[in-house]
Amino acid sequence: MRKAKLTAGKARAFVWLNSTKTADAVWESLPLGGAGRRWGQEVYFQVPLKLEAESARQVVSFGDVAYWPDGNCICVFFGLTPASQGDEIRAASPVNIVGRVINDPRVFEAVSDTEVVMQRVEGSVESVAVGTDEHTPLVDSVTQYLEAKGIRYRLFDVAPWPEVAEKVARSVASGESDEGILFCWTGTGVSLAANKIPGVRAALCPSAAVAAGARKWNLANILVMGLSYTSPTMAGEILDTWFDTPFEEEEVANVARVAEIERQVCR
Repeated sequence: MRKAKLTAGKARAFVWLNSTKTADAVWESLPLGGAGRRWGQEVYFQVPLKLEAESARQVVSFGDVAYWPDGNCICVFFGLTPASQGDEIRAASPVNIVGRVINDPRVFEAVSDTEVVMQRVEGSVESVAVGTDEHTPLVDSVTQYLEAKGIRYRLFDVAPWPEVAEKVARSVASGESDEGILFCWTGTGVSLAANKIPGVRAALCPSAAVAAGARKWNLANILVMGLSYTSPTMAGEILDTWFDTPFEEEEVANVARVAEIERQVCR
């Protein structure tokens, strides 16, 4: 999966890039940077790319990342703009959609004029937030797996399942970590709690097959495993699948719809 990181001051977002020619050109040009500007609930910055319109549209989705041919800019949409009509999110003129923010797009709400940098995430994962309500050998086997793969992680202190789930979820939603791993006895409790945080798509995965589906179809960004039934061997298979399975582009509209539900509910 092609993943990029967008940094604007203290705000950080991770972006999945699609398979369009425009996204190809952006990916090949990374890193890119420029003076960021706000236009309503949109952040944009000019880049040294001159690309033609490609399936361009003016009405976009919450969390879309796009290239604006009229201004040679990368744009991130996280709400209404001055051009919006009613509750739609509308660009100044048609844009080429190149991807989506994986975490909460509203991390940019506090951004005004500041430098924006877009760069590749090598290996598709930068850092992982890990949390559990009980420390067992399974947790040790998972952190050892991450160390062996060279994946940076932060292990939160053991805490009751709602508390530790919120900490990991907020780390992912804010862009502090681009992915998360959570544990509790069944995995259900931390899943419920983590999914209360906008921008989080936590998936309880009892098998590698379920992990593959969560990544392919849901763009899940927090892996949940149950302490009571997941063996270290099974966890290794789940983790291999989780990190190796790319998101299927045909599902992007469904993921965008989930994000729109969050936007409507969390006004």
